[in-house]
Amino acid sequence: MLAAGKGSIINICSITGITANGRSNLPYSTSMAAVAHMTRELSTEWSGRGVRVNAIVCGQISNKRLEKRMEVDPRERKNFLRGIPMGRLGVNEDIKGLALLLASDASSFITGALIPLDGGNLAKNAGGSHPGMPEF
Repeated sequence: MLAAGKGSIINICSITGITANGRSNLPYSTSMAAVAHMTRELSTEWSGRGVRVNAIVCGQISNKRLEKRMEVDPRERKNFLRGIPMGRLGVNEDIKGLALLLASDASSFITGALIPLDGGNLAKNAGGSHPGMPEF
């Protein structure tokens, strides 16, 4: 891409790279923070050479492993949903639209962005509540 003078790199990061989740997951959180910072650094270094670098910052995206964990302990699903104002976990297909935007020329002036894809999780403060969710 640098040789061609054009391109778009899309990193995938977790919201734990932006904010601590307090679940004794230091190695994972630290590696996600590295992805977030790498996105900013590379965007700064490479944008003048025609390569944009952005990150999709995912919240809880459902997958087989996560679904099995929540089957074993249904309180875990309730805990996740408590922090998501949209009231649902994400699915892989949710990533598609944002990835297409970032890969296209429609985002030609976007670089160094860490864009949340989390159902509002980062927007809601830890002690917040939202309509439709019971208080605990």
